[in-house]
Amino acid sequence: MQGFEWHVPADQLHWKRLQKALPSLRDIGVDRMWIPPGCKGMDASGIGYDVYDLWDLGEFHQKGSRATRWGPKEHLSEMMQTAQDVGIGICWDTILNHKAGADRTETFQATKVNPEDRNAAISPPENISGWVRFDFSGRKGKYSSMKYHHQHFNGVDWNETRKETAIYKIAGARKDWAKDVSDEHGNYDYLMFANLDHTNPEVRADIFKWSEWIGTELPISGMRIDAAKHYSAAFQRDFVNHLRRTTFVGNHDTQPGQSLETIIIPFFKPIAYGLILLRSQGQPCVFYGDLYGLRGGPASLSRPACSGKLPILMQARKLYAYGEQRDYFDKRHCIGFVRYGTVHYSWGLACVISNTVATYKRMYVGVKHMGEEWTDILDWCIETVIIDHRGYGIFPVAAKSISVWVNDKAKGRKSLARPFDTDIYDL
Repeated sequence: MQGFEWHVPADQLHWKRLQKALPSLRDIGVDRMWIPPGCKGMDASGIGYDVYDLWDLGEFHQKGSRATRWGPKEHLSEMMQTAQDVGIGICWDTILNHKAGADRTETFQATKVNPEDRNAAISPPENISGWVRFDFSGRKGKYSSMKYHHQHFNGVDWNETRKETAIYKIAGARKDWAKDVSDEHGNYDYLMFANLDHTNPEVRADIFKWSEWIGTELPISGMRIDAAKHYSAAFQRDFVNHLRRTTFVGNHDTQPGQSLETIIIPFFKPIAYGLILLRSQGQPCVFYGDLYGLRGGPASLSRPACSGKLPILMQARKLYAYGEQRDYFDKRHCIGFVRYGTVHYSWGLACVISNTVATYKRMYVGVKHMGEEWTDILDWCIETVIIDHRGYGIFPVAAKSISVWVNDKAKGRKSLARPFDTDIYDL
């Protein structure tokens, strides 16, 4: 479960919001949650990808606020404890590519590069004034005494002397873009703000030390590495290996108005979730904005996706999506699959999907189900299917829809109709 979207209110109550939601999320099958970046950003209302201080989780008065957009550190700790109590692992969103909101400028030599080909210089080296001095005065050295200067970065996007926006590569001994990054724009090491130089020993030491600290400060169960294609694959390998040696296991960008905006036709969203939640492949992630609705956009998107049926699909994964899978991908516009269950989760399910007209599919669920009555847990088909003596059923599906069929007497079948609380903003 992705536990945020771009337009969650900047009211410093989101950790409380998630804490309230955790028990009901666990009930419908969530076992891990990806939370937003919880470190102090350059803007108190920012999402957190504009990271200022990794070591400030909403504890120190910096950048105009003690709390982050999501809440103060004590709310974060309480939410994490509740997650632990109900059995939901928390995945931390980790921003290690850059820093933003520097406290002061410094003067240093840099070369302006072509934004479309960052390997190509378009000016000789010159003295520029860049925002690269990070003092973290509000924290006063607690947890880490490290302060950042221009030698800890390899690129900036603002020359304060000229008041000019451009991409500058910082000059110096052994200063260059990382070579083992995406080759978009020639070299995609630089993304935004003050770009960290992961070859610098002090930078590496501070990040590695932070990774140990965050794991002892909070009971997180994993990390998501943001902007991974923008920094050295070798550094990422070293970072992950360091985490493995010290404790850890193991999207908002596509919502309307964001950088990778992808509009999904409403009828297809429940189909897509059915495919990722109920099939055997992969590790599905549910988006906060689909479960609770999106803020700050069209009214049509403010309501939960899938006509409110997403919690049912999530709980169906928890109750029935086990065991061997058989696919019925024999027609272009109507597909189906069966999950046969296991010894401990024996009920199984049959799923049928149409992207055109109402239709049906004959599928084998097993002779042990002979004579059983199966119904659609989504209630988009109101018929009852009787499993025949050979173990087959003829399962209908509405036009441009999905139906998920289970034994009407299956464990948990009645609880699927229980209302799910989507009014998460009523604190």
